[in-house]
Amino acid sequence: MAPAQTELTPNALRLDAARVVDEIAERLRQSGNLEKIRSDLRLRKALDQVIAGVKRIPVDLAKARERLWTPEKEKGGSGMKIWTPGSKEA
Repeated sequence: MAPAQTELTPNALRLDAARVVDEIAERLRQSGNLEKIRSDLRLRKALDQVIAGVKRIPVDLAKARERLWTPEKEKGGSGMKIWTPGSKEA
């Protein structure tokens, strides 16, 4: 059974697609997954904004920045232990 020519017009196809999308959205809403998708899309949009704001730097500059001294790099082996109530004595 072939579709009628009127069923293949762009407007008819758009209406059919809209109906399918509405059905899918309703199923998602009923299953509770619509909010999960909304949350995922919100996070993706936020990440896209962060990525759009990133300023790329040359690799050499990034490596030079890694070699710079920072207090965090020095903290590695201090071995200083502070006693707190409830902890065992060292």
